[in-house]
Amino acid sequence: MLARFHHRVSKTPLPEIPLKYDLAFIRQTISACLLPLRLASIIARAVFAFLQSRDARMISLRISVEKLFMNEDVECPILEWKESDGTEIVSLFYFDDEVELKECSWVMHLGVGRNDTGSNCPLWQSSRVDWNVSQVSHLKILFGLAQHILGVLQWPIADARRLYGYSVSNQDSEEEYVSYANCSDLRQDDEIRQASILPSAGIEST
Repeated sequence: MLARFHHRVSKTPLPEIPLKYDLAFIRQTISACLLPLRLASIIARAVFAFLQSRDARMISLRISVEKLFMNEDVECPILEWKESDGTEIVSLFYFDDEVELKECSWVMHLGVGRNDTGSNCPLWQSSRVDWNVSQVSHLKILFGLAQHILGVLQWPIADARRLYGYSVSNQDSEEEYVSYANCSDLRQDDEIRQASILPSAGIEST
């Protein structure tokens, strides 16, 4: 499911970032998505450590945010980036209000060789799922969020706008985002959109 979600959202090109970036740049970019600086710092450290552990370098980055339908006070940041070797990554983050705010749970899908040739071909030449969660229930929330967004992306834009009150820009299409705001552009008309937690979600490898 995460492979399909990533394949769908990655149809929209990612904004390029400076060749020389650092932890502060990632933190500031995330914070610009209207997230508290403390949350942005935790996410930035997790992403930066993940990059360093693989000796990888970002070349493009996009930040978005979803509010959980069952708890609108909880925001789940979504980061997408592409690396210099062609690896594409989408990552979903979750903060548990019931525990001390020192770290976050996350799940990432890494894909190489995005395939658009046909429905009978694998979506990616190779892909994998990584995660780091403090509770197994957080995986259910994160996978459920991705599953819901993927479902909304199948809808006609008019239906999504009517149900959720979305403001879709003229550049958007059925092949682009209609389920969550692209905070990298800071477009005021793109309100942070709601997503429900589905009752179940599983882990799959591709």
